[in-house]
Amino acid sequence: MTPALQRLPLLARRALDQAMSLDGARAVFPARVVVAVSGGADSIALLDILVRLDDRLSVVIAHFNHQLRGTASDQDAFSVEAAALARGLPFRLGGADVAAAASRAKQSIEVAARQARYAFLAGIAAAEGARWIATAHHADDQAETVLLRLLRGTGTLGLRGMALLSPMPGHPALRLWRPLLLATRAEILAYCEERALTFCVDASNRDTRALRNRIRHELIPYLESYNPGIRKVLARLAENAAADGEIIEAGARSALDSLRRSGGAFDRGRFCALSAGLRRATLRLACADARGDLTDLRAAGIEEAIDALAGPAAHAEIAVAPGTRIQVAGGLFLVIATRETDP
Repeated sequence: MTPALQRLPLLARRALDQAMSLDGARAVFPARVVVAVSGGADSIALLDILVRLDDRLSVVIAHFNHQLRGTASDQDAFSVEAAALARGLPFRLGGADVAAAASRAKQSIEVAARQARYAFLAGIAAAEGARWIATAHHADDQAETVLLRLLRGTGTLGLRGMALLSPMPGHPALRLWRPLLLATRAEILAYCEERALTFCVDASNRDTRALRNRIRHELIPYLESYNPGIRKVLARLAENAAADGEIIEAGARSALDSLRRSGGAFDRGRFCALSAGLRRATLRLACADARGDLTDLRAAGIEEAIDALAGPAAHAEIAVAPGTRIQVAGGLFLVIATRETDP
């Protein structure tokens, strides 16, 4: 047995045990899990591993057609449906004209695609009675995510990258589960070869007009000329930031609880007495509590809100994310979120 055939199922088993511990899910087995399958090597390997991992997992395959590559997108959908039929598993198909949606909303293709895909997956999970949605993110994706956030500007918490188990953006009752997060892309390809798995190749992943693709095909290879192990270095950075983040969030939670006043308001004076780092972490946590997640939260908005809270004005209102604002009123402030957060 090759190393990849041994290591990837072992990683998935550990990821399952850890996720059950984190989510307190042991009492709900057997569990239905929606597996997001694009048809690429990563998701096909994930599907193959999960259906063999534990009899208590009931798998539903979900594929979203973004309609960005014409007949190639349709072929991916046919391929995933064939994989579902071959394994006797339920198959759920969704799709949307993502390019048109991005144009209407004046968003990037990447953002519009993620929103449409997540809405579809959340709907399938709700219909199937599933709490977890498994995705095929891996260690190389993690390295790219850390670099992407560094380039856009982030703090310690942003350096954590992706977590093994995290609330689904916009749908906090659901969990995104990433069983292969510690596996490398090379290991996944080796697994597919050893298991003789067929998969689709998305040519758009080589389109360097997308920032993540430029990071993957240009920046990381360049950094490897300085340190061939840069992917592992970035993965360790994410792990260390996650460990530090637990301490930061514990302190922020304690501080936030001490600021609470009646009617959901927070004490402005006591907030301003916090240290600079704790003010930032506490305000982010207050926004997460109100919204259900931190998707699209503007770092600049958080800084504007901190400045307004420390400033002389008795009243102010700062938008920190779409549908979310900080409202300052005298000695109190509120976090107001009007965005839908339930599936």
